[in-house]
Amino acid sequence: MNKTLDKKKDFEDNYFYAFDTIHYHRDGGFDVAIEKQRIVYQRDTRLGITQAHHTFSDVIILRCEADGSFRWYNKIPKEQYLWGYFEMLGRYVKGYGKDDEMVFLYNQTDMSSKSIRVKLGKESKTFMVTFDKDGKETVQEIIHDPDLTNTLALRFSRIEPDGVIKLVKSNQFKATLKDYFKCPTIVFGELKLP
Repeated sequence: MNKTLDKKKDFEDNYFYAFDTIHYHRDGGFDVAIEKQRIVYQRDTRLGITQAHHTFSDVIILRCEADGSFRWYNKIPKEQYLWGYFEMLGRYVKGYGKDDEMVFLYNQTDMSSKSIRVKLGKESKTFMVTFDKDGKETVQEIIHDPDLTNTLALRFSRIEPDGVIKLVKSNQFKATLKDYFKCPTIVFGELKLP
């Protein structure tokens, strides 16, 4: 895995880094996850509307000792290109298993195809990436169902302390406008961490 960052190029391309919450361990060490993102606004003068195009890219993970020195670091290579309301399908959910392993769930969109299906997230897959306390990585594809991944809003999902993942999907694509404003997301299922 390429673990280098080209910060100059990233900022020239209008990328920024979004920090997740810091997680502290019993030994005083801590983890930080950072996601590379970009938002580009495009105005359609014919229609008089402006639309946001979101790119959610690699996640960089740092595990540090209590004194702040690095224990290990890694990168989850991912790419999600979404626009408008579909932005809520981006990002990831992070949590911890019973042995303090770090767990990420995210949707991967195939950026090699520029079809409208990709832009709507209809060709994405859902992956689970686990890092043990020493940084050993395990990657599993857990969902490859276009109808499900098209509405799976992992940023609103959560991993409970008992290792159960509450999966949330967006209600905006199937609900009436009135129903959407009452409840934009719904919990629809659970996964149990191994």
